[in-house]
Amino acid sequence: MDFKEWMTSVDGNSLESTSAMLYSGCMEKILSVACDGDFENLIQYKALANPGGFFEKLKETVSLQTVCKYMKGLSHFGVFLRRTESRMKKALKD
Repeated sequence: MDFKEWMTSVDGNSLESTSAMLYSGCMEKILSVACDGDFENLIQYKALANPGGFFEKLKETVSLQTVCKYMKGLSHFGVFLRRTESRMKKALKD
């Protein structure tokens, strides 16, 4: 199950597909721009909010409301990673 599908599932709070597409698009941009396309750079997610970081630069081109949507997308993605990781660990034990 990918991130977008997960958000529309019960585990992902049954978001509407339009919201799932929005947050998925936000994460695609964060991963491609702020993380230089390297998923492992998400480990330094706190730097996204530092002065001169991704969110501050984003605020210069979009509304504050849109920046909040990016932050919420990142939050959803963090939950998705934690939940899928625990499922993977459980599956490996079985």
